[in-house]
Amino acid sequence: MGLSFATFINADADQVPIIGSFLAVTLMLVFLSLNGHLMLIAGLVDSFRGFPLDGVAGVVAFDARTLVLAGRELFSLGVTLALPVIAAMLLANLALGVLTRTAPQLNLFAVGFPVTLATRPCALSLALPFVVPAMELAIMRGLALLVR
Repeated sequence: MGLSFATFINADADQVPIIGSFLAVTLMLVFLSLNGHLMLIAGLVDSFRGFPLDGVAGVVAFDARTLVLAGRELFSLGVTLALPVIAAMLLANLALGVLTRTAPQLNLFAVGFPVTLATRPCALSLALPFVVPAMELAIMRGLALLVR
């Protein structure tokens, strides 16, 4: 996003992804607002009912299809969350490429860095109202899979 450009100035600084931290906090707030923590604890309690600590219950057969379907959902969610910002940055880089070809005297770093730095937060703020429902759906599906 251009926010890691500070490592060129101070290479010893810790590289913490700012947008990743923001999305992690947003997802945690959505998780808590859906009472996901209570559902997670209920799933843990139910797991002790299904697999008691005395070891009498048999182990359920490994279901590879469920694992593949969960991986598909995870990949689909990742693409859903990242695609709007990736598309906006692709358009911004395409516009900067055309601008650089038409006016080669413009310094790409002087013009491109502020443009990319301004484009991604704007794209993220425009996509955020659509991202939160996708996060809610993913949390509900994940908790339903956990309970099952």
